Amino acid sequence: MTNVPVLQATPAFGLHENTMGKAAIRFCIQNLVNETVWTGHGFTSDWSKALLYASPNEACKDMREIMMQFYDGAPVTVYEAPVRIEVFGEADMLRVAQWLSKASVLKLRTDDYGNGPDGSLVLPVIHWAEMVKVSHE
Repeated sequence: MTNVPVLQATPAFGLHENTMGKAAIRFCIQNLVNETVWTGHGFTSDWSKALLYASPNEACKDMREIMMQFYDGAPVTVYEAPVRIEVFGEADMLRVAQWLSKASVLKLRTDDYGNGPDGSLVLPVIHWAEMVKVSHE
């Protein structure tokens, strides 16, 4: 595919104040192919117009939608791979899933390896809410 972006959630240059008057890092969606940023409506080279996100996870939700537009009509295959989570100490599974959904980041090295093999787009998603208990020791 030609003209397909390679996207990354990137810390926005500079610090931005939050509602409490404290500095807070914000993130934007950067196209690594041409160093442009997502505005919410398209890409621009003017970084001051970048749409800012509170976290990389929030940016990744939009990145997924943007990338899917470039592969519209392509066949889709779904694979599942187990992820093992070991919790030491007492913690409710729902609370663990909620914590993981906030604290974890699935980072792909698209800047080194592109969007997927053979011109494909690979979009992994972790569904923490579907976590099940497999053992208790």
